Amino acid sequence: MFAFSSAGAPNLSLIPGGGRRRVTPPPPLPRFKADDCEIEVRGALDLDAAAPAWAGLAKRALAPSPFCEHAFLAAAARHLPEGRHLDALLVWRGETLIGVAPVVGPRLGAPLRRLAPWRADLLPAATPLIDRDAAPRALGALLAFAGERRVPLILGDVPAGSALAEALVEKGLRVLTPPRTPTPDPAPEAPAAAGLDVAVARSAGEIRDAVEIFLALDAETARARRALALVQDPGRANLVRTATRRAAREKACRVHVARRDGRPVAAIVVARGMIWLSAEAADAPGAVAALVARARVAPAPPCADWTSAPPPSARRPGARAAELVAAARRLLSPLSRAS
Repeated sequence: MFAFSSAGAPNLSLIPGGGRRRVTPPPPLPRFKADDCEIEVRGALDLDAAAPAWAGLAKRALAPSPFCEHAFLAAAARHLPEGRHLDALLVWRGETLIGVAPVVGPRLGAPLRRLAPWRADLLPAATPLIDRDAAPRALGALLAFAGERRVPLILGDVPAGSALAEALVEKGLRVLTPPRTPTPDPAPEAPAAAGLDVAVARSAGEIRDAVEIFLALDAETARARRALALVQDPGRANLVRTATRRAAREKACRVHVARRDGRPVAAIVVARGMIWLSAEAADAPGAVAALVARARVAPAPPCADWTSAPPPSARRPGARAAELVAAARRLLSPLSRAS
């Protein structure tokens, strides 16, 4: 993390005379002044404490970003190896959370070169969550945080033409990567998929059972493809189970299961209207396409990364040397300064 803190773990202390240990609340995480807001830098073990405010932010998001919501991001941070490199930047205005941006934390002893989006293999997008009612403040705080550290800010997977992209233009950011589509467009229903019995799991209990069906189907099809199944990697399987369970509480997830003659042949996991995962039996081609068509899932829009760094042609003479000097200074001083 940018500022080392032991807030992720409780403190144990002895009770006089009894010899027993009691748990005392962890100290609050430090907040850094950024513009007229404050920013917390939270690692994998510090994310759950902000869950209620985070859930409220998801409902006010300028652009929907299910994989940056607490349910998915916290589960990925805990269960995937990449989680040890996550630093979630939480932007607060008073006690209201107005922004969350997952970034790659600096390696121990290495200089911070940029605030780049944190990505994980199982999460299709790293779009930041920005409050639609406080977008200029949230983005201004993130830019101020990066500017104080003299590094560019990169925000990942911003939908093309979205209100979030327009807000980035107003803040002077520019497109860094060509637009790309994170998931394929829904395919038309195939004739071979006719006669399917489709059930949609929406409640927490239904989703828990449907996820186990999905994992079993994924294992069956992975064996046929001679690939690694999700259940063969405990971290990835636990991510799916934990994220869907938490998202079900926020009504942000559903699972569609198709059966033929009582046997599951396809399943898709949908997060806030976006397809997350799918599995299809080898003898039921077109079953996933049928589920996608019936689920009325909107196609994923093209997305691009945006950056606050100036274009290469706009760099002034001697800028590279100045960057090297700044990097050397950062090595000799703490990365973050509490306000």
